[in-house]
Order: sequence, then C-alpha cells, then structure tokens
Amino acid sequence: MILIVRGPDGQRRMQVEDAEAIGRQLKNAFGVESLCVFMQPDAVDKIDEEQSPDALGLKNGSVVYVQYDVPAGMHSSNRQASAAQDLPVSEGAARKRTTERGIHRERDEMMCQHDSRAMCSHCAPLDPWDERYHRENMIKYLSFGSYKEMMRSNKKEMCAESYTVAVCGDHGQNTRCARCQERSIILMPQTFRMIDHVEFDGQYLVENFIRGWKDSRRQRVGFLVGRYREYDLVPLGMKAVVSGIWEPEQENYPDGFVVLDECSEFLCGSGLEVVGMIYTDIHVEGGEMRSDKVARDYFLSSLEIQFIARMQQKHPYVMTDGGRTDEFGSRFVTIVATADAEGNVVLKEYQVSTQCMALVKEDAVLATEEPRMFMAAKDIVYRTKSNAEMVKADPYFPGDFFIVRLTHGCRHNPMFSNEEYVPAKMSRKRMAECFGGDFSMQKLSSFSLLMKIRGVLGKWKELFNSIVSGDGRMFEEVLRSKEFKVFASGLEKYVCKSWACERCTFINEGSLNECKMCRAEKM
Repeated sequence: MILIVRGPDGQRRMQVEDAEAIGRQLKNAFGVESLCVFMQPDAVDKIDEEQSPDALGLKNGSVVYVQYDVPAGMHSSNRQASAAQDLPVSEGAARKRTTERGIHRERDEMMCQHDSRAMCSHCAPLDPWDERYHRENMIKYLSFGSYKEMMRSNKKEMCAESYTVAVCGDHGQNTRCARCQERSIILMPQTFRMIDHVEFDGQYLVENFIRGWKDSRRQRVGFLVGRYREYDLVPLGMKAVVSGIWEPEQENYPDGFVVLDECSEFLCGSGLEVVGMIYTDIHVEGGEMRSDKVARDYFLSSLEIQFIARMQQKHPYVMTDGGRTDEFGSRFVTIVATADAEGNVVLKEYQVSTQCMALVKEDAVLATEEPRMFMAAKDIVYRTKSNAEMVKADPYFPGDFFIVRLTHGCRHNPMFSNEEYVPAKMSRKRMAECFGGDFSMQKLSSFSLLMKIRGVLGKWKELFNSIVSGDGRMFEEVLRSKEFKVFASGLEKYVCKSWACERCTFINEGSLNECKMCRAEKM
C-alpha cells in the first residue's frame, strides 16, 4: 500500500508491504537506526513499530508521522522557513520543495470516500517524476529536480559522464589490458533537462538584440544575464529569468561570429550571473529573412551543437549533496534567433545533453559538413529516440540525438526600466547625444547603456549595483562622486545644442553664431 509519511525531512510518498513491520520498513526507507511513528502530528499516540500496516488499520493514502535524528549526510536546512525559497535556489531548498511539495491532487468526488481532512490513493500527492502525470500534461522531460529525487528514491548515485580511459599501473602506457581496454560508448536519449524555461522580463530585450542584427546584417551573439528561479508549471522545475543581454567584444560576419571576451567578473556582487546566450542565424534572400535550418531541415548543425557543448562546459552546474561537491551538466541555456518558413524571426531554445558535453570534451565526436550529422571518433552505439533499437555509429550519427528542448516566454516586469535601443557601436559623441544631459536613475536604468559606459566610469560597479537593487541613496552617492562628475563633464563638449533662428525659425545644430539659412545672428 501507499503511505504518506511526514517527518523532519518533509513529506514522502512510500510504498510499503501490508504484512511487514512498519518500523523496520520506515527505518530502511529513511536510512536511520531508530525512529518513532505516530498517527497524529502532536506525537502523542506512539504506534507499535512491530505491527504491520494491515494490523494498524492503515489504508492506501493514510498519513503517518515519524520522528528521528537527521543523519549527518542529510540537509538540516530543509526545515528552514519557506520564505527562503525566494532566494537563489540551493540544494537544500530544492530538497525541501521535493519532500514537501509532490504533485498536488484535489479530492476526487467520485473516488474519494473520506472527508476533506483525510487522504487516499486517489488524491495523495504523486511523485514529482510520475510518468502518467507528465504524459497527460504533455511534459516531455523531467525537471532536473524531479530527476534527482527519482534517482535518490531508487538509491542510484548521480555522477557526470566521463569517457576518459584510465590506464592501470600494472603495465606500460602503450599497453592495454582487460581492465583499461577502451569499451563501446553507449548513448541513451536524455530524459531530463537542467532548465525547463527561459523567461525574458521584457520583450524589448529580444527586439533590441534583433535590431542590432538588422542594422549590420551580420550575425551577433549576446550573453543572457539574469537569475535562476523556480518554475511552477513543471514539477520541481527551474527557469532562467533574463534581465539583460550583454553583447561582448566580438567579430561579426554574414555567416557567423567570433567571441573575443567572455569575462563576466563585473557581475560579481550584483546578484546577477550569465545564464545563457542568444545568437542570430538569419540571412536576407530576395528581400526576405531566411535560414539554412528551414532550407535543409535541421534544428542545430553539428558545429552549433559542438559550440553549445563547449559553452556549457565553461558554465558547469556544481551539485552539493551530503558534503560532497561534484559538477553535473550545466544550467547554461541557448536561444537561437532564426527565421521560419514564412520569413518571420522566431526564437528556438536549447540545451545539449550531459553525454554530449562529455563526448565533445574528449573529442570523441566531430562536426561534419553535413549539418545534421556527427562523426564518431570512438566506438559509439546509441539508442534511437523512439527507443526502438540500438544502432552503431558507422561512423556517422544524427546530431539531433543530443538536443534537449526548452520553452521560453516574456513578461513585462523589467529590472532595467529604460527600454531605449542602444546601438552596438557608440562613440563619445553618440553617447553624449544619448544622455542629452539626463543622468537620472530612469535614464541609467538600461542594461545596454550601462555596458557601454563600463570601461569609462570609475564608480561603475557601485552605479550598476544601485540600479539592480533599486537603491536610490547609493545612486545619488555615485552621482555626487568625483569619478562621475569627471565622466559627465567629459561628455559636455560633445553635446550639440540646437537653436531656432528668430528671423526664419530654421533649427540650427551646434554652436554656430549665425543662422545657416538666412545668416541672421544668434540672439
């Protein structure tokens, strides 16, 4: 039968044997040597641990309460206040959400024969990885949080894939024995995703980025800057909330780009981080926007997949559990701005699998001129996505095998409220025109504009943090600083002030003392 067990580490849904001692089953499940079992949360009426669930009159969905000492390897932080879930999500917070928030189900009026305070197998919370729930709600992948809890429930260890062959010390470096012989690499379709959703906190972010491509007609790349937050539409889901797009120093070409600067140390202390990247893959043909992806029918080329894998390697996810720290996959997301068959710009969101990251790291797979195919540099066997059969790479195999799809959306809740477009290249004169003498918090609340003045303002970090946190006092202190006054005064000489001629009303630009149209003197 299924019991709902509530204890120091939250709530679990457990399968127990009807005729076996309940105490022994719960001790094994929680990994403790001793515990006390109660029928009520007040811990007054203790249950005889040697009795079976049947003998105690327990039914499917019955709730029992346990008390025990939390083992050293478990997270005592799970008992922290739920308000902590609004902070950047830690391993402890993720575990708390799992144990206290399974997949909630309402009472079924037809099947549930109990009052509103009770629970049965028809309304008890489901496991976060419940296959039927995901199928009925058309959720293709498990969230990483659900996947972790499923592995933990099945007592399976999680570790990152590695295809490095270690040579044992019983023989020379150029010899292989049965223990260190290179074996076939078996690939399986990934069933989970590290991030479930990408949310832009303002649609203007994408629109301004695309406008940068339209101005140059050369491919561009930008890093997505934001934070990771819970995503309630998927059990134990996570989303990347994007508040700004940082376009690093880069070389741009009609068919690609080269990133010259990836250092994001300037974000330290701001609460923001690089959560992914966005790049364009669009060209103009016959006056309309087109993409090779549509013409040749593929999602990502093998070269793009390889690039994404290397970027994910540079941004690994560090998983802490029981005092042990390991790297596992990456939360780094990729958005591709491309064109659909009708010539509209669309966004496609991706990650690549953890197996792909490991294979690219070992140079075990190589990109090819055929965009849909990889070439295997090692002996690789893979299961088709339909799980129908195992296929040997001979040596080519489809790159789509590595792709993990996400979803994306926008909401109007911008951290940076100034939505004005800022061109990619900005001289001091254009910067002076952009400000127009306005150094208000509203004007400076532009991520793109802040990026343009990052190298020319001494108090830039304080200014950036004041806008991110909305700290008006800190902002005013920056404006009163010597560094900011030097910056502002340095722009004044580039300001072109206009004036209207009193004789002919012609608008003159700059500091001329006579009207260009009628030669009248400036009054």
